[in-house]
Amino acid sequence: MLAAAQSAADILGDEIDFAEYRYNTAEHIARMQQLQISCLPSIYINGELAYPSIIPSTEELIEKIRSSMP
Repeated sequence: MLAAAQSAADILGDEIDFAEYRYNTAEHIARMQQLQISCLPSIYINGELAYPSIIPSTEELIEKIRSSMP
């Protein structure tokens, strides 16, 4: 999941902001609770759950990200 997200971020570059949160620090746990993350791993796009425990291909993820851009 992380590799797919990082690949998409590498390709899209400055077009997007990418953040990884791990469930092993108090700060990250608080952020995930704030986002109401229900399953791990997951990918959120613009604060919306896009991939709950499903690993998309890099191409599929890029297409989904671009379709959600203004």
